[in-house]
Amino acid sequence: MNVYSDRVVKVDLLADLSEISYDTLIYTESGIYKKYKKHFFLYKNVSDTRAVTVDGDDYLVELQISGGIDKTNLLTSIPYNCFFVNRVIKKKQLNDYITVVQEIDNDLFESNYFVLSEYDKIESIRSYLE
Repeated sequence: MNVYSDRVVKVDLLADLSEISYDTLIYTESGIYKKYKKHFFLYKNVSDTRAVTVDGDDYLVELQISGGIDKTNLLTSIPYNCFFVNRVIKKKQLNDYITVVQEIDNDLFESNYFVLSEYDKIESIRSYLE
């Protein structure tokens, strides 16, 4: 599950992120398309989001239900009104059940969140926030 916070992640956590991956996305009116090999396929991500308050801190919890690319729905032409996004995803394993993730879109927009393996560990995120 992904956990988002409105507080800032400590800078020293983001200094040495070990695992780096890249995604290329096209945002269109008909949906989001993700690059797989040399082609763009419709990206479907079905998730359940909930707002949670723990010890006075607000979190947005995204429970992953299913997702992935639909290989039967190929983008054959690029529409006129679309947004092309190059995303860099950096991850660092903090302990056995918490991973910090930094996503940077087009080298401009940055988002940080945590990936938890157990819901009970959400209160331990507080120590990694400023």
